[in-house]
Amino acid sequence: MSIEAIKNYFLHIIGNIILFIVSFTENILRNVRIPQNLNINNLENQEFIRLVELARQEMLNAERFFEEVNDPDLVDYAIYSMEAARKRYVYLLKQARMNNIRINYDDVNIY
Repeated sequence: MSIEAIKNYFLHIIGNIILFIVSFTENILRNVRIPQNLNINNLENQEFIRLVELARQEMLNAERFFEEVNDPDLVDYAIYSMEAARKRYVYLLKQARMNNIRINYDDVNIY
């Protein structure tokens, strides 16, 4: 087996692992709903901060997936996922700012 074949094999495996992680994260985040008229006073600040943290992690995972994807069929999916995750994160940050909720990422630990 040539070095190029081994390299391609491992790239394929890594791509599948990344795809699994992105899909797993998406499945978790599908269960987290954002109300249309978000009223932070109805949510506890810690719950909202956790929602922002999950959105941030989703965005970072989507960016990593985009950087690693090498299958042309997955490029469009990676771009769509990355843009959707970014828009969700920015929306939540705007909501946090409007409600004077400070998010300190020095103490963030998603996993």
